[in-house]
Amino acid sequence: MIYLLDGKETYYLTKKKQELLHQQDLSKDNIMRVDGSIKNETLMSDIYALCNTVSLFGEKRVVIVDDAYFFKTKAATKASSKKETTSKKAKTSSAADILENYCKEPNDDTDLIFFCFGYDADKRTKEFQILNTYVDKTVNHIHFGEPQGYEITSIVDRCLKENQIFLNKAAKDELLLRMNGSITVFYHALDRLKLYGENKLNEVDIEHLVSANLEINRWKLGNAFLSGNANSTFRAYEEMIEIDGMQVVGILPILASQIRGAYNSMVCKEEGMRENEIKSYAKRNYPMKDIQNANRFNSTDLLKILHDLAKLDQDIKSGKVQEKLEFENLLLRYL
Repeated sequence: MIYLLDGKETYYLTKKKQELLHQQDLSKDNIMRVDGSIKNETLMSDIYALCNTVSLFGEKRVVIVDDAYFFKTKAATKASSKKETTSKKAKTSSAADILENYCKEPNDDTDLIFFCFGYDADKRTKEFQILNTYVDKTVNHIHFGEPQGYEITSIVDRCLKENQIFLNKAAKDELLLRMNGSITVFYHALDRLKLYGENKLNEVDIEHLVSANLEINRWKLGNAFLSGNANSTFRAYEEMIEIDGMQVVGILPILASQIRGAYNSMVCKEEGMRENEIKSYAKRNYPMKDIQNANRFNSTDLLKILHDLAKLDQDIKSGKVQEKLEFENLLLRYL
């Protein structure tokens, strides 16, 4: 059988590959790996030769091709490629022919696995199109794409219940935020939750146990500040400093950008615009979220905060102030 394993959910990809390797009683000598990441015009011929090697004892064998380059590049050639030599064209055609011939008559004693770790195989490539022709015949395409929102929640709820881990609403919301739509991140987080030794966890526990990426902290800092949540503001700020290794001078424009977006949305609202008009004029995807977060401020207040941030930025760059102390004072002044 020929398998194409691809997708961004690396947890499921790895698990499926292990299942394929362990469903047969394979010895290590009968598992052959090929690095397909480097472009090599003889790669398909090498794979074909490995797959058709006869086992002296009739044992089952597996050939794993890791990150085959031909699933990463666009099949359509550029205009300049029309000038390529006839010999190059012959080699390209030959490689495709080799794969198609093997798809027609694969070796029953050998499983061939094309393993695309963490990415979708490019459907425009000749090799993908050939494999796709033989799906449900000699080819099995197993794709693990990013699940939809309701699927993520269902998987999280089921796994937490199976492991008798209970999260309050704030903790679950924080976990889903830090997962950022990735079930792979969830399973890595689940390992930490199980090792923690407690089965009832709150938001602070999740913040300590599950890593947050920089984009999450950027989003949380601005929203927490605008809504007046001091604890969340300083947690996001501290993570950006301690975990992400940022400096205050780098955080200032991030915070200013979110406040500027809220300011633009708020000005439009004060002018009596509707949501679709605000989206168009303020160039904000979720203007009502901006307004909801910043509802304790009016546009004049937000403009003053932007002015103070700009002044602090200049003072830091000119060496007039201690950046952390002055930035923290500014946060406290408006929280």
